[in-house]
Amino acid sequence: MAKLLNKLNMTIIWFTPVGLDIVQKYHKSTQRKIGVSLSGKSKTMVLKEWKIEIDKNKQVAAIILNIIHSLDASHIMQIIIDLENKIYPIITVHDCFGTHPNNLKFLSDLVKIKIYKNIYSTWLFIRISWLKSKTYWKKWIYY
Repeated sequence: MAKLLNKLNMTIIWFTPVGLDIVQKYHKSTQRKIGVSLSGKSKTMVLKEWKIEIDKNKQVAAIILNIIHSLDASHIMQIIIDLENKIYPIITVHDCFGTHPNNLKFLSDLVKIKIYKNIYSTWLFIRISWLKSKTYWKKWIYY
């Protein structure tokens, strides 16, 4: 999919199960090293200058990782939204969950329900994104 969109010069866009629109646009860049000397100490600074041109190799290499990461983030968001009005304490660090041992069964069941929902019903988000893209992509196309 990423290779096809690259050939069409279209920006890669997808929509997460919680409704977040993700736009993946990696631009090519050039680097310049600058030597700086201050008080007898010298350091090298690297300045990145971003180009308008899209880095098509990076677009293809990153697409799967970014989709998986966005699904993980949606999964955590759905669980937190479900727990918003409940008294169960939950701690999240990146893509890990933590709770009091007394609430472990409840959290475990909720995680399984939400991941099942994400895996088996979110492939719809790809189809929906294709339909939405006909109008949505117009504002993200890079000429």
